Amino acid sequence: MNPCKLSILLYLQACMGVQILEDYSTPTVAYTGDTINLSCSYTLQGDQLYSLKWYKDDREIYRYIPNDSPPITVFSMSGMMISNNSKPTNVILENVDPSNSGNYKCEVSGGPPTFITAVKNAIITVVEEPLMPPRIYGVRPAYKPGDVLNITCESDLGSPPPDLIWRIEGHTITVGSQKLEPIFQSYKGPFRGISRERLVTDIDKSLSGGFVVDCEAKILDVYSQKTQVYIVVLGEKQPPQTFISTEHNNFKSHGAKTKFGHFTAIFYAIFCLFFLVIV
Repeated sequence: MNPCKLSILLYLQACMGVQILEDYSTPTVAYTGDTINLSCSYTLQGDQLYSLKWYKDDREIYRYIPNDSPPITVFSMSGMMISNNSKPTNVILENVDPSNSGNYKCEVSGGPPTFITAVKNAIITVVEEPLMPPRIYGVRPAYKPGDVLNITCESDLGSPPPDLIWRIEGHTITVGSQKLEPIFQSYKGPFRGISRERLVTDIDKSLSGGFVVDCEAKILDVYSQKTQVYIVVLGEKQPPQTFISTEHNNFKSHGAKTKFGHFTAIFYAIFCLFFLVIV
């Protein structure tokens, strides 16, 4: 390439371009039924706008090309409602649900000959909170030292499926502790699901009397509910009390002696009577 042409091209690229401003703002968390405003402001820096496009998970949902007729094209996507009040720099999503969670991208392109493009991304999570707190099941009425505690916690339906956190006496049990089975998530339809986790641990003598176990269902930093159970641990079995056994045995011994005394007196009286008759 001619060095002069190369210098001119570099100069044009330096003087012309597209920049998305730092006030690019899109919420990262929304709730089912909310309205989301996707905002994207830009500066052309001497260039001219060729296009502004919006994508969700790399699928185009909104396009603005000033020289097209019509200049705006809205693409249909299942579960997505784009408001008629939307503008290229402010796309409005109405009545969102978990299917609207994903990676949103604003792409601004300058005109020819360079078509310089600037891109900004934002990950949006649409939260659907569980209606009920988590449930703990498998708890026995009582345990004793040496038993194995094997209980399960299950969240209610939510989006994204909640994370489960176990605690024993306020101390968090981590997955690496070997006391937890891996999280199991069961999806009940697109983007919604339940989480289920099992806690297995030995009960040692230090836990005699009982202890508290709680399971917390958590979604990001916007939802948290927990359920708490008290695990009853019996003490070691006590040996029979000596005085009971002794008293019981004494009672039998005293009864036997009394009966033997009665038989002896009767036998003696009969003997005496028989001796008198003979005499």
